[in-house]
Amino acid sequence: MSSSSSTSNKIKEINVIVVGVSGSETVKGPSGVGKSLLCNRFVRPAADEFHREHSSVLSQIDFCGSPVINKDHWLYWGSRLLNCPEGSTPSVVIRVAEQTEFLDDETFETIAGCSKSENYSQRCSRTSLQSRDKLMYIQKEQLGLESEFPQHLLPDGKFNVDGFILACAVSKDSPLHSNHVLNIAKSISKTKKPILIALTKCDELSEDSKRHYMNLFLTTKELKHVLCNLPPVETSSVKNVNVEYLFGTMALLCLRSQKLVKKPLGYQEASLFVEQRNLHVKCCFSTLLSQAVPLCVYPKKCLSWKQVLADIDRHPDLMNFVTVFGSRVAFEMYERYVSEAKELWAMNRLRSMVPRLFDIFQVFLDVIDLTEMEWNMARDYMRCHPLFNVLFESNEYDLDMWTPKTFNVDEKSRLPAEILLLPEAAKVFEQFRVTTQNLRLVHQLGQEFEYLLPEIPQILPGASLDSSYPYFQNFGIVKKLTPDLIAEVYDRFQQKLMDNARTQLEECLLEASSSIQNSWKSSEYIHVDFKKMENVRNYLEGDERYEWMKLMEMERDRIILSFLPFIFNASPLNCPSSDMCIDIVGTSILNDFSEQTSTFGGSSGFSECFEATRKNSGKKIPRIQKFMQLGTL
Repeated sequence: MSSSSSTSNKIKEINVIVVGVSGSETVKGPSGVGKSLLCNRFVRPAADEFHREHSSVLSQIDFCGSPVINKDHWLYWGSRLLNCPEGSTPSVVIRVAEQTEFLDDETFETIAGCSKSENYSQRCSRTSLQSRDKLMYIQKEQLGLESEFPQHLLPDGKFNVDGFILACAVSKDSPLHSNHVLNIAKSISKTKKPILIALTKCDELSEDSKRHYMNLFLTTKELKHVLCNLPPVETSSVKNVNVEYLFGTMALLCLRSQKLVKKPLGYQEASLFVEQRNLHVKCCFSTLLSQAVPLCVYPKKCLSWKQVLADIDRHPDLMNFVTVFGSRVAFEMYERYVSEAKELWAMNRLRSMVPRLFDIFQVFLDVIDLTEMEWNMARDYMRCHPLFNVLFESNEYDLDMWTPKTFNVDEKSRLPAEILLLPEAAKVFEQFRVTTQNLRLVHQLGQEFEYLLPEIPQILPGASLDSSYPYFQNFGIVKKLTPDLIAEVYDRFQQKLMDNARTQLEECLLEASSSIQNSWKSSEYIHVDFKKMENVRNYLEGDERYEWMKLMEMERDRIILSFLPFIFNASPLNCPSSDMCIDIVGTSILNDFSEQTSTFGGSSGFSECFEATRKNSGKKIPRIQKFMQLGTL
């Protein structure tokens, strides 16, 4: 045991060596007992510095030429400072070495070293190791490339052992293996140095193996005292369970501070504690990511991993996460977070387009019977519709294609077909189905009501709804309609009724044109006074078509006044139809056709027809009068 020269009162140095069954596969089995992982996890616990693959099979060149091996069957792993929470115990620098046995990569036999005559059980109990210019071991790729890795020399080229940690793999309990463990334990117990039993690979723990090793040491007389200090410590280097406790407890034993030693936690309890700690670290890092790349501003603000690291480089939550899980896992978590952010943004963007589905459903399903139609049936029907590719575009569920450019804000752009997979789309369809069925029912009831109104003779053109309502208020169909719908249908019916009444009155005036002209006592239309107008009214009073418009008296007089000039001078200029007069329309058509034929150098006689029509239009005898005269013949 040594101390630092400048801080001898505060920092102590402890040299701990890890031993365990080593050698060929016939001795240790297909895998080792976990000595290297135990040393690696304690000295360099960060995930990026923890290497799960270590090899004891070397070439002669590496064994003899590498300063890391330095022709020794033991490795110097470096040191770590442990800050003890108890004020009475100084901080401790624990230097770690590992006793192993290197095999030739050609013969798979033990390579001849400085102590060829000693077997492993004898050699591992040595308490004084020397190796000048020996470098700290980091990983197997270091051999032959030492200059590319950090180089730390073994202080003074010496390693004086203060305590032993015996690694026993719980997965190995064969009689041969147990015999090797006993030989090693007996050998190191003779040194009178503190010894701790480490049950390694407890993530593969079986209670039978644990009991096997307890019985093995308790039933061996020379080893009973090994368990006096502490029971075996259940560890897992991969999950970092009880590793720090193991070496920290060894330091306390070496410092003769047994009173401060606490009973080790069982593997299950210690593993649960580590899992909870790791979960907390992961949650903190996730929160940190959400602050660095807020979901609410994605994709407007989407930082790359390098940009995120620049923002949170020295943040404790990042450092803790990288220590526990590693930088690669941190990057993977960032990628997962960005992927989730992208998916969330895409889903939110899709949901923002859902209201547009209502109008699109009207295009596809407006004339379809929706009574028995379910959403999956409607979706299949739309996919087979010729207009589907006009209104929808498919990204084939490729989230990488769902970029801000894909979701154009233009209301006329096509919708992603994936929107039909959302539950909200089914809700919109159900809303559309109910609304459409209600509208169809209302339309049907409105039509039935509209068909009923012509059957009520008491309703005259121009009659108000209030005056007509008593005639149909007791009908059953009326009770199913809203007041607004009744008013809408009635107004539509009245408009048709009044248009029909105007047409009927115009026909009545044309039929009575000869009689009106005779009663005028003049062959020319000069002026209409009250008396003449009254004569016309009196003449028409006997006609039902005139009486039918009694509620439209002003409109009736307007029609009469507009027809009187035409009756006395049947010309296009006096026609009540104005621009829609057949003479004007026909003349325009003939004129256009004549121009077309003249363009091609032809003549069809339409010009002469046009001239004759123009001359006849100046005659004072109305055409309707001629027609009536012919009819009387």
